[in-house]
Amino acid sequence: MAVLPLLAGAAAAVAQPAGGMTFYVARGAPESCGRGCDRWIAAEGRIDSQAAARLRAFLGRQAAGLPLYLNSPGGDLGQAMEMGRMLRQRNATARVGRTLVKDCGSSAQSENCARLKLSGRELAAELSTRGAPCASACPLMLFGATRREVAPDAVLAMHTPRLNVIVQGTPSKAMLADIARQGADVTDRSTSAYLTEMGIGQGVLGVIQATRSDSIRILTRDEIISFGIDPRKFVDTPWIFEKGEVTKFALEKRDGQDGLRELQWRFSCAAADAYRLEYQHKLDGDRTGDVWIFGAEARRLQFDAPPLVLDSYETWRLQMPRPSAQTLAQLPQLELTEVTLDRVGRRFVHLETLSTDGLAASLASLAAVCPVGSRGGE
Repeated sequence: MAVLPLLAGAAAAVAQPAGGMTFYVARGAPESCGRGCDRWIAAEGRIDSQAAARLRAFLGRQAAGLPLYLNSPGGDLGQAMEMGRMLRQRNATARVGRTLVKDCGSSAQSENCARLKLSGRELAAELSTRGAPCASACPLMLFGATRREVAPDAVLAMHTPRLNVIVQGTPSKAMLADIARQGADVTDRSTSAYLTEMGIGQGVLGVIQATRSDSIRILTRDEIISFGIDPRKFVDTPWIFEKGEVTKFALEKRDGQDGLRELQWRFSCAAADAYRLEYQHKLDGDRTGDVWIFGAEARRLQFDAPPLVLDSYETWRLQMPRPSAQTLAQLPQLELTEVTLDRVGRRFVHLETLSTDGLAASLASLAAVCPVGSRGGE
């Protein structure tokens, strides 16, 4: 008798790319994968029984240093751990995100697109973290990276492994149940040891054990932080141009406060060669007194007061000339300062650093749809 532990594919809520896991190098716009980064390794599809061998061969042909973006519904547990150890050996950075190959267009699942990804060519592409899945066994591969980054809009999900039991003869139900228990014990021990090896909290194992194999459990941001998967207390998306606006989304965990703050920024067309920048967050008890934004060698830009308050959200607005916005986009980072007032009027100053990844290219796209003298909606 043999027990083969596998982590099954994720539930239907997480889309599964066709075929086994594929690896290829993609190139995007400047800063598309971070400051000074425009090339990355895409790892997408189901983790099959030969995935580790393919990754080893692939990495042997690539220079170290490229970040790896995972987009996978899961698959073979052992293969995921083996690939995680490869990433640890290379001191790799791993993230969760979809790679959208431009030559594939809307036919990302077609045979022609699959052949293109296997061609060995460097492919022109874009990145998207919105709803990108790393599920089932995939997080175990992610855990192997030295630097792990999960965007606030990406999905990290796990469940109990599905055990495939291969037997000879006609064992009784009791024997099969005993084999399953032994298999689960072996899997739990190997998973626990792997988590310890990679510096990940054992709470992950508790999530796995508590989630049926025919279900899926999406990790919360609090869990991602507390388990040490991505310990950053502030995570933000790149600036993205979409539907005539430039947006950024972030999640923030403040010391001494329960839960997470959801933050959003939006550039839109305004009047007379200017953009409107809006900063929105949910009201969390304390009242915001002042907000301003600035970067190195850039003057302080004050948001208008008072903010617009609607449906428990607070929105601050700032109108700036387009050249000022372009100056901000050239900076490596921006600093957002909030002065909050508690219920007894005490002032607290909070500073947060925002990346400018994608801002220059997104503002260029916005400029193309905001002719000089246009007036945006109020």
